[in-house]
Amino acid sequence: MECNRKDYSYFLGENINDELNKYRYLDSFVELRGGDFIMGINDRSGANYEHPTKKAHVQPFRILMYPVTNSAFRKFKNHKHKFRTDCEKSEFSWVFKSLMNEKSKIETTKKIDDFESQEALKSNMLPIKEARWNKPEGGSSSIRDRLDFPVVHVSYQDAFAFCAWKDMRLPTEIELDFPVVHVSYQDAFAFCAWKDMRLPTEVEWEYAARGGLHGKPYPWGERWEIARTNLWQGKFPQENQLRDGYYGLAPVNGLKPQNDFEMYDLLGNTWEWTSTVFKNPYKREEEIQKRRVVKGGSFLDTRDPRSLTEKMRIRISARMGRVENYSAQNLGFRCAQSIKSTEKTNFGDKNFRIVRLRPPKKFKLDGKHEEL
Repeated sequence: MECNRKDYSYFLGENINDELNKYRYLDSFVELRGGDFIMGINDRSGANYEHPTKKAHVQPFRILMYPVTNSAFRKFKNHKHKFRTDCEKSEFSWVFKSLMNEKSKIETTKKIDDFESQEALKSNMLPIKEARWNKPEGGSSSIRDRLDFPVVHVSYQDAFAFCAWKDMRLPTEIELDFPVVHVSYQDAFAFCAWKDMRLPTEVEWEYAARGGLHGKPYPWGERWEIARTNLWQGKFPQENQLRDGYYGLAPVNGLKPQNDFEMYDLLGNTWEWTSTVFKNPYKREEEIQKRRVVKGGSFLDTRDPRSLTEKMRIRISARMGRVENYSAQNLGFRCAQSIKSTEKTNFGDKNFRIVRLRPPKKFKLDGKHEEL
């Protein structure tokens, strides 16, 4: 059914902008003074070249407190109604086997003969037909009750386009609240461009995640706290003890803030795109396809020693590389923006400033509405 794009009453039973107003607090962000810090970790067993540590420097920047949500991406798509994400073009994306729509499974080896596909298969994911940002499991799945979840199934370019559209210096845009997933690098790139922002670099992401703490493996400090992040609890994929309260994705504010900057979902729930090119020191650059660094871990990662793959440890320094058109159910993003020297930003006696747009409000869908 083709709907009038200017009449959003079909969407939630009332004007869509009224619903978007309820989620404005998820557009809150943190402004960071920047400076020198030590990134990486002194653990030679770490996967994906976390070792050794190195001194890094960041200029002042701002970054979203929450990953980009389904609600925010919905508004982006309303404004850019001709924009198609990479997985909408390819008509498939990667979904966790236990959550997939069985009728949508793609029976082909064409999509699973590359490095990213092999890695996805190791995580018990399958290529699902028509899985995309508003159909996270493919088929008849929907985001109607997951507006505050992270948007997924978005590529690097999709995320970039969104961020360029969003301007955190003028926080007048109001978004809908789960992280958006199934976004490739191109999807993330496009989303960022829509918001007049960009994706954070790996250095910026790690600086923000550390929350002012130096040399700690987690955003909150030295010791692991199981209730602080949405990971797989138990032996993957056979057993999930649900000790964090979630089997799959969680709302972006489903657990408490993870660091002193009051940022959410830095570890767990979804991996997040950065703009940094992933370099493999053991291969010549021209011999591998261009990949971008992703950070943070997801609901499919576990700390259970019976399940660890390639010695991956979910911590601030954890990193992987993914090709720019890759998208999956456990990959999202957040946006960042440089603070210009001409801007007047009052940090006071701190190195950060939190800009809150509104206290959280409960959200509930009442009545029937069309697919989001």
